[in-house]
Parts: sequence; C-alpha cells; structure tokens
Amino acid sequence: MWRRFLGRLDVRSKSDGAIAFCARAQISGGATQGLVAVLTCIIFWEGGDGPLLLGWTLAVTVMSLFRSLSSVWLLRNMGNRRSAGIWGRANEVNFLFQGMAWASLAWMPYDGQDFGALFLVFFIPMGIVAAATHNLSALPLGLAALSYPIAISHFFGGLFLLGGPTGLLLAICAVIYIVVTTAGAHMSNATLVNECRLTRINNFIAARSRATVQELREVQSRLMEANRRLEQLASHDPLTGLANRRALMERLEQERARSSRTGSGFSLLLIDLDHFKAVNDGNGHQVGDAVLEEAARRISEGLRASDLAARHGGEEFAVLLAETGLADAVTVAERIRARLRDGSIQVCDSSVHITGSIGVAAWQGDRDRVDAIMSRADQALYAAKALGRDRVELAEAPAIMPRQILASSP
Repeated sequence: MWRRFLGRLDVRSKSDGAIAFCARAQISGGATQGLVAVLTCIIFWEGGDGPLLLGWTLAVTVMSLFRSLSSVWLLRNMGNRRSAGIWGRANEVNFLFQGMAWASLAWMPYDGQDFGALFLVFFIPMGIVAAATHNLSALPLGLAALSYPIAISHFFGGLFLLGGPTGLLLAICAVIYIVVTTAGAHMSNATLVNECRLTRINNFIAARSRATVQELREVQSRLMEANRRLEQLASHDPLTGLANRRALMERLEQERARSSRTGSGFSLLLIDLDHFKAVNDGNGHQVGDAVLEEAARRISEGLRASDLAARHGGEEFAVLLAETGLADAVTVAERIRARLRDGSIQVCDSSVHITGSIGVAAWQGDRDRVDAIMSRADQALYAAKALGRDRVELAEAPAIMPRQILASSP
C-alpha cells in the first residue's frame, strides 16, 4: 500500500500539463521562500546571533534559488520523463534540508522563557512556508520533507523542553499542523491525479478524433474515386474507352442548345467499319475486340479537346465536331477515313485490314432537333455503304460543294 502511495506521488507519473503547472508553482514558491528567509533574518537580527542568522539566511536562499532554477530547467526540458524524475528527487532532498533549516530557526530566539517569540516563529514562518509550498505542487513528499521537520521539532521541543501546559499546547499545534499538511498533500495529489487522468482522456479523445477525421478523409477519397469510376462506366464504353451512346446524346443536346444561343453550329459524323461481321466470324471475338480498340484510337486521334468521339454501338462510331460547318466536317471525315484504311492491324497471328464508311450531317438551325440530325447522318452513312463503302457521304450537299467532289473513290 505504501509503495502504491509513493508511486502515485512520483512526479514522472504525472501528465506534461501537471508537471508544467508544478514547475511554474515551484518557481514562485522558491522566490517566496527566499524572500521570507530574508525578512525573517531582518526581524530577528537584533535579538539573535548575527553571523549564525546570516549563515542560515544564505543557506535557505541558496536552496530556494535551486528550487526555482531547477524548475526553469525542467520547463525547458518538458516532455523528458527522466528530467522530470531527476527534478522531483532533487527537490525532495532540497525540501528536506530546507525543513531542517526552518526547524533550526524555530529555536534560535528561544531563551527558555519567551513563549511569545517561540509562538511567533512557529506560526508566522510555518504559515508562510506552507503557503509558498502547498500550491498543488505535485510534490507532496517534498512538501512533507519541508514541513514535517519543523513541526516535529516543535512537537518534541514542546513536550521535553518547554513542558507544562505551554509545551503541551505547542505539541498539539504541531500535531494539528502535521495532520492538516498531510490532508492537504493528499488533496493536492488527488487533484493532480484527476488532472492527469483527464489529460490522458483528452489526449485519447483527441487522438481518436484525429484518427476518425483521417479515416473519414480516406473514406471520402475512396467514395470520390468510386463515384469517378462509376461516372466513367456510366458515360464511357468499357472496351474502347470512348464516350458511350448516352454521353453522346447528352453532349449533342448541349451543343444544340449552345448553337441556338450563338449560331455557331456543329456537325456529326457516323462511322461504320466495313465488313466487321466477317472479321468477327473469321478471326474470333478476341481479334474483333482488338480491331475495335484500334479503330477507336485511329478515329479519336487528332481531334480537338472540344470534339467528342463515341462508340455508337457495335462496330459503329460517332464524332461530334463542335463549332464546325459542313465543309470542315467533310475534311475531318476524310482524314478519319484515311487513318482507318492506313495499314493493317496485327492481332496475335492475324492481320486485319479495315475500312470505314462515314455519313456527315450538320446542324441546320434552331428548329433542328438532335434526333433529326442523327437520322440525317444515319441516312448519309447508309448511302455511303450503298455506294460501295470506304467513302464519305453527306446528308445535305450545298450547290457550291458538288457531291462528286466531296465523295472519295471506293
């Protein structure tokens, strides 16, 4: 039980906040005790032994200075439990010597008869010293080491030196002082133990809060990534990586609304890979998928950031050309057609040569709907396939651009 009590009083078991509070209190306590020692020397200088009193004052002042400076050193080394342990043990020893010094002072003015002087020395210095040290210092053992020698000297002095009712009264006062000081030390320690527990709880809560915030951030990041992937899957073709039909239709509606506001217009290309069913039937779906991926790459190559390439379905692709008239759309379509037929596609042991038929349609004004544009482009694509494939056909051909010039050779 006694070891458990001592362990609870060990300054190293306190939180950093409690140790810092203790150190600051000891700085002020050391300064107060040094001042009390000087004042005591002045008070008893006339009736006491000057050199002895001066030596006593110097000793107490040095010990008080050590108490304050060691506390300053601890504050500068806060967080080091070994430093806290050294500081606590050193001050307990320091307090013991201070207690002996104050106990010796208590009997200096006593001449065997003047009880008033003895009473004055006991209550005034003892009260001031207790006030200077009994400040929730987190060192109740040090407090006991400082206070108990004084009280014990008065207890035995009262019983054996003074004797009689006066000595008994002094001994009773010493016992009361010991009891009150011990109770105060226990209260001080209990306060600091509770403060330490609260600090540990607060630190735990803070750590858990930081961990929770970090976990929430990670969950949020994963959710954002999952949403991005879902959005990618919802708006893109998983095989080719191009936009899917849904994303194409949404973008066409946006372009139609923008063109209605600005009048800049847009064009749509529908592209169909020629004889793709024969590629699938003759080489298998694995080769067919590889051909679709390569075709998607060739179609999207060279497009602007404002344009959109999409897989319309099966072997059919679409390209939306923002702010592009019919003539420029035909130029882009011819480049795409040339890239599609440029070189064969090597897949495993198979070599596949592809071509594409392209239908071109352009926005015709505010009343032109998306489905109408799609229908015209589809009709132009059908015409390109009917006229021999591997060519570009227009849904509408202005007089300044004859179809014979625009159409490529089969």
